[in-house]
Amino acid sequence: MSGGALLKRIVIRLLIVVVVWAGLTYLPDLLNSTTKHFEITRAQVRVEVNDDASLTVKEQLTFDFTGSFRGAYRDIPLREGAQLTGLAVFDGSRRYQPGGNTTLGSTDQPGRFGVTRTPDGPGVRVVWHYRASDTERTFVIAYRVEDAIVAYDDVLDAGWFVWGDQWDFWLDDLEAEIVPPPGSEVTDAWVQPRSLGADPTVGAEATMSAERAKQGEAVQLRGLIPRGAVDSVAGARVESGDGASKVIAAEEGVSDGLFSKAANFVTDNAVLMFALWTALGVLLASILAVRTRERPISVPRHLPEPPEEIPPALAYALATEGEYDDRVVLATLLDLVDRGYYRAAASSDADLDLDLSVAAERPATEALISYEREALDFFDDLLGSKTVALSELKDEIPEHSSKWRDRWQKLGTELDQAEEGELGWDRDLTGSRALVGLIAFVGYVLLSVLYFTRTGFVVIPITATLTGMLFIYLLPATALKRLDPAGRRRNAEWAAFRRWTSDFPRLDDDPPATLKLWRSILVYAVAFGTAERVAKSGRIPAPVGDQAVADASWTVFALHGGSWNSDFNGFASGFSSQVAPESSSSGGGGGGGGFSGGGGGGAW
Repeated sequence: MSGGALLKRIVIRLLIVVVVWAGLTYLPDLLNSTTKHFEITRAQVRVEVNDDASLTVKEQLTFDFTGSFRGAYRDIPLREGAQLTGLAVFDGSRRYQPGGNTTLGSTDQPGRFGVTRTPDGPGVRVVWHYRASDTERTFVIAYRVEDAIVAYDDVLDAGWFVWGDQWDFWLDDLEAEIVPPPGSEVTDAWVQPRSLGADPTVGAEATMSAERAKQGEAVQLRGLIPRGAVDSVAGARVESGDGASKVIAAEEGVSDGLFSKAANFVTDNAVLMFALWTALGVLLASILAVRTRERPISVPRHLPEPPEEIPPALAYALATEGEYDDRVVLATLLDLVDRGYYRAAASSDADLDLDLSVAAERPATEALISYEREALDFFDDLLGSKTVALSELKDEIPEHSSKWRDRWQKLGTELDQAEEGELGWDRDLTGSRALVGLIAFVGYVLLSVLYFTRTGFVVIPITATLTGMLFIYLLPATALKRLDPAGRRRNAEWAAFRRWTSDFPRLDDDPPATLKLWRSILVYAVAFGTAERVAKSGRIPAPVGDQAVADASWTVFALHGGSWNSDFNGFASGFSSQVAPESSSSGGGGGGGGFSGGGGGGAW
């Protein structure tokens, strides 16, 4: 494959990857930007243990609004027997006034809130009213809770669901803390679920932070505080006996599991993990390409004549190491014209074109190769007994015909196999690359699942997967196969001739001087996609052009302005469009488990 063709292939694949990546990455955000929605991007929860073992909870929730909103609510589940009092709502320094409407979706005066019981279990619902449009707003909800923690003889078991399982979105940033009375400390602390990977810090208070909290999954922060830290336990549920060993044993029995550990490790090292996996895949693919480098063959850079007389479909395959292009359809048809199977004559109308018909007397078909017979049958059935202008030949096919679509595809398949038995390979590592690609893809899937499970993000997995698979498959399959010496020489000679047809306009060699040779050259140039450059070069010897005119050869139309001579590459695409199929168109959740808190909410 030439350097220009390889560069074109690389650029096209890069563009495809960029477009797919951009679509998958940014389309959801683009759609959301035009749809009314909200989410909470940051939650800060402070749980203070009071001197009577009750709790004072302050939730600071940062809402990100797209569109106009006027109300929100928050459900706070409570464990059986717990009581919530003194609820207040703040918006910055503004304290909201009670008495607001508690009906979801209702409208009330901004700056008011109301409190009612939750409809699906013990708990409190707070509804507040405001006005916000395409902005961020931070609301603070503060309240006091009694009988929310357990007081044992030795410790206070203080736990709170700092994020609820009723929210229907991921939380980007969660911070929470349990603060004991002054002069005391938290002796042990835990976070559940362990899959969150958020180990708390313990000391004067217990703190935790997580960059992503999963949608539909509650987060619990639990800490042990010495019993002597409070003056009384009037605000707690009292249980006799020591509790520290019991609580510690229960928490140590909660395992984060191998999958969760792997997910947290991949998330914490996401860029490094995906980069290393990509580098490994690219390295293995590069090693395969190096092992199949072609052995050098001594052939001139340009050959001014076809190295051998073979069908144009085979010539193209030899020049490109087995590649296929549908330009060979027209080249095959013109070759059959030259060999006497069809008659081509000047059109009688004003447009310069070729009138094509089946030759009255034609050579025997036994000598034709299978793909040439396929082409002959295709165009014979298309022409029948009629004479049709070459540029209008596609119009003989009924538009969107499934029958002719199958025949067109079969013709392409036959021509694509022209090199079978003609090219030999002494090393073929395409299967090895497929194995590398499969292993790489499986690895990307595994890393992506681990990363997505923990974060809900897809940008890094998509980017890494597309990039890695692109570079593994960047080179064409022929780059992973090495021709045997005989095949390499034929390939080098035909590539040199193809290069000559491309560079012909600027070369200073003497061009061939016979019409027969030029007809052959033009047929091959049509297959190579260089016919227009040859035809418009101005370097065709005058005797050749005069003889083409005298013989009424189809070549004259290529050399002297036939209506189709600037559309060599569009002949097959016209057929593809004609037979293409017709396009169609068509018009809240769980409670608080063993502790209070959690829940969820919404906005409108």
